[in-house]
Amino acid sequence: MGQAWSIRPYKSGDEEAIFEVFCAAFGQTHDKDQWLEWWLWKYQNNPAGSPIIWVAEADDRLVAQYAIIPVKMKMGDRIITGSQSVDTMTHPDYRGRGMLFTLSERVFEEAGKQGIEIVYGFPNRMTSWYRKLWLEVDARSTLIKPLNLRNILEKKITNTYLLKIGETGLSFFVKIFSRTSYPPEVDGLTITRVSSFDERFNDFWENVSNDYEISVVRDMTYLNWRYVDIPGVDYAIFVAEKNGQVMGYTVLRCGQQFGLLFGNVFELVTPLGHEPIAQALMLKAIEFFGGEKPDLILCRMIANKKMDRVVRKSGFLSLNFAGKSLRFVARSNTPKISKAYLTNRTHWFVQTGDSDAIY
Repeated sequence: MGQAWSIRPYKSGDEEAIFEVFCAAFGQTHDKDQWLEWWLWKYQNNPAGSPIIWVAEADDRLVAQYAIIPVKMKMGDRIITGSQSVDTMTHPDYRGRGMLFTLSERVFEEAGKQGIEIVYGFPNRMTSWYRKLWLEVDARSTLIKPLNLRNILEKKITNTYLLKIGETGLSFFVKIFSRTSYPPEVDGLTITRVSSFDERFNDFWENVSNDYEISVVRDMTYLNWRYVDIPGVDYAIFVAEKNGQVMGYTVLRCGQQFGLLFGNVFELVTPLGHEPIAQALMLKAIEFFGGEKPDLILCRMIANKKMDRVVRKSGFLSLNFAGKSLRFVARSNTPKISKAYLTNRTHWFVQTGDSDAIY
């Protein structure tokens, strides 16, 4: 295999070869037609604009990709164009040659030219080249609510006797520390499942966005693209309303990971001064997942401590020792945004739905 390689921007039709690299890089098998539909949704149908994709070629084939997709973001009192780093990958046969570092430099250079002020991402691991280009903001808080302890423990314990002891002990722990507190009733509040987001969510976001310094703009257009328009994927969307006004919402979905069925809370959004509403939405999430029968419910976020407290009151346990690997990183493409500003954890509102995760 030759050592020479070169880079270039994406051109139409590359997605066929990108699919092959994706499967090889992540060791996954996908239905090609379904994957290509997701690719078109993520890269071509994004309402925030066109992606920036650069690829590497070697031995007359495409072997690596670095890509960012644009997203509208609220930063202070401004609406800016930001972006998310997605699908960073190199074919296993071509790793260790510095392709991703070179590709990322070119992508960030182009992003700066296009006025994309910041980029954020969710790296699986922080390699040395990653640390040269990114600022680590924090690890996302990981909160779980175990529902099927035996299934969870079976992934680590094979001895039947030890499994029984572990299940008994952990069940006692969960009963003590995973109690659900019920919020005071909010007069006139209703929570219903909806199939899409309407124009009221624009007004709702204008209100709730004031609680956070930096966040993806969660308006009607973005929410429908992220959770409704994605082909072949169904999310459960629950909206809290009072007198016809949106007071909050949550987005939920189950998915298989590591041999377990996870119930994932992709979004939980309410004004910070309305904790009973947020907790009511969490109870609705628990009720929904009760019917889906996942092994555990998972909620990951970087948010105000009030939101963290709401999730804990709903019977979730902190798993922050595992969350340390769930890094959230960012970088600025402009000198106007300082390192101190960007790495201040309290500035950010980040949830699972801010990533390109589907399950």
